[in-house]
Amino acid sequence: MAQRKKKPSGHQLQAIATAQHKNEFMRKLKLIMYSIAGEDICSLIPLAYLETIYSIRCYSLKLVPAEGHLVSPVILNNMKSFFSAWVKDQPIPYKPNELKISLDDFFTVGMTIIKLYYSINENMFPAAGKVKSALQDFCTDKETMNICAKQLCRLLYVVGYFYSDISERYYWLSYGLEINVEGKFGSNNLVSVYSHKSESIQVKINGLVRPASKLGWAMDFKGLEWATIKPSLLTKEVLPNDEPMNIYVQSHALMRLSERIDCVMSSILHQNMYSSFVEPKIYFDSHHNLLIEYRIYGTRTGYFKIDIVGNIVVVRTFLFLTNNGTPEGELLGKNTGLKMLDKKYLIIDKLSTFISSDIGTSPQLKKIFCDSGCQSLFDLHDNNGGIYQKTPLKPTSEFMLAYLGWNNTVIPEAVPVQKQCDFINPSSLIQR
Repeated sequence: MAQRKKKPSGHQLQAIATAQHKNEFMRKLKLIMYSIAGEDICSLIPLAYLETIYSIRCYSLKLVPAEGHLVSPVILNNMKSFFSAWVKDQPIPYKPNELKISLDDFFTVGMTIIKLYYSINENMFPAAGKVKSALQDFCTDKETMNICAKQLCRLLYVVGYFYSDISERYYWLSYGLEINVEGKFGSNNLVSVYSHKSESIQVKINGLVRPASKLGWAMDFKGLEWATIKPSLLTKEVLPNDEPMNIYVQSHALMRLSERIDCVMSSILHQNMYSSFVEPKIYFDSHHNLLIEYRIYGTRTGYFKIDIVGNIVVVRTFLFLTNNGTPEGELLGKNTGLKMLDKKYLIIDKLSTFISSDIGTSPQLKKIFCDSGCQSLFDLHDNNGGIYQKTPLKPTSEFMLAYLGWNNTVIPEAVPVQKQCDFINPSSLIQR
């Protein structure tokens, strides 16, 4: 009777995994060096020295919480999964010989080859000079190194960006190379994850007390930066003190932003909110309310209604471009007769309608929206297509035309956009 095989112990499994990793690393090392040199220069390196190369290798990019910074295990594991998939899938071209390796292979095998190049002298072994000469172009190629650095910086920003939330926590990442850590001869490609809990206060406006979160955004390597605005931008009066004021966002404003820009993930909405306040375009409405233009990657999408409370600016709510209370929304009402409830019924108070319906293909509807200053909503449809989450088809152009009582050929006369001056007084318009 055949004896049942014993399961390998944990120590044996670890030894097997280590051997497999070493074999795979050396396979890639030989492949990349062959591609660089056009010949098998690994065979010119003594076996003992190849063993040394493995011991001084650069380890894979590793995400860890920065010292003193709280990152939940769930968030960290999600970041790791996204990060790992991205670096393994991102090809880096090396122009002289059309070599393409992943970003992960560059920071592990590629950087190990660079360490090897700078550690070799001609007396180490008989073919040392030839090996070093063959690796020179690759190891001194600043263009490829810059491409890799830019790709990594972009990834660090995207990961921090993706998980940041104005009302919850900000994240940013930073890269560093640690050499000879904990008695090891290798080098750690270390990515530190930093975090900062949202700073909230209670704000009372019109008798209502609501929480408000301080507006900022986190930048890779730089860390958290707060948005501020000078009082002189918000008034024509001469002020004795023009110290920048911090900006706080009421939870209500974030809810309305998410409801009305309903096909874009919250991190994109929040980052564009920050950038809209960093370079503000400021308006006064007919009731002298302050409005800050909201832009998604430079394209106007709506407005934030703000108040000055003491020495801070508070974002009270968000108005989509077609909402009553915006220049475009008021003009759209004049041109169509649509009231607030009509807009809700037609769902033209949400961005997803302009992304997921066919109203942009109707000359009649597109003209009346554009005549009302809403051209940017169609621009949003055409630009940055990858950021929108498609939703079930919204009301069609035929449904809207029927609701408005228009036929397919008659286009009603619109109030020209330039006649918005009764809503926005040009003399009180401040723009940066």
